[in-house]
Amino acid sequence: MAGKTWRAAIVGASTLLGKELAEELSGATDVLWDITLFDAEGAGGTMTAAGDEALLIQPIADDSLIEWT
Repeated sequence: MAGKTWRAAIVGASTLLGKELAEELSGATDVLWDITLFDAEGAGGTMTAAGDEALLIQPIADDSLIEWT
């Protein structure tokens, strides 16, 4: 396992593309990913799995990505 952790935010996490992206990142063997999932308010609070990890989809808001800049 690599020593560096990369951060990723997936907006639209409940979509097929969002789920596939989370699955691919979780399955990476050369990089450790810290994944945060975002989606519309209706999908917020939904539990999902990426690889063998359970993740919580958070509702997206105007200030959700401020810490990412």
